[in-house]
Amino acid sequence: AVPLARALQALQALNFSRLDQDYLKAKKYQSTFPKRSYLIFEGENAPNHISFLAEGPCDSMVQFLSPLLPLARFLGIPVLDFDKYQISKDSRQTGEILLPLVTEYLKQTMKV
Repeated sequence: AVPLARALQALQALNFSRLDQDYLKAKKYQSTFPKRSYLIFEGENAPNHISFLAEGPCDSMVQFLSPLLPLARFLGIPVLDFDKYQISKDSRQTGEILLPLVTEYLKQTMKV
C-alpha cells in the first residue's frame, strides 16, 4: 500500500482538487466538479475495497464465507477484507456517497 502522505503529495503536485467526504455526504454538490479531482475516505471507519461493491454480492460472499471468517480473524489470515466487511457492512453507505458523485461527474463530462 502507498502511504497516504505520499499519495496526497503526488495528487497535489499534479494539480488535482480534493473532494471533501463530509461535503459529499451532505449531497451539496457544486455546479461543476474539477476535471481532475480525488476523494479519499479517511479515519478508522473508512470503507475498504469490498465496501465499493454492491451490497447484495458482498452480503452473499460474507454469508458464504461466514463459517471461516472467525477462524481467519483469530489466525490473522486476511480474507480479502470480507472479515472487515462482515463487521462494517458499509456498502450501502459507501454507495450513497459515490453513486450520486459518479453520476454527476459523468453528466458533467459526457455532455453530448
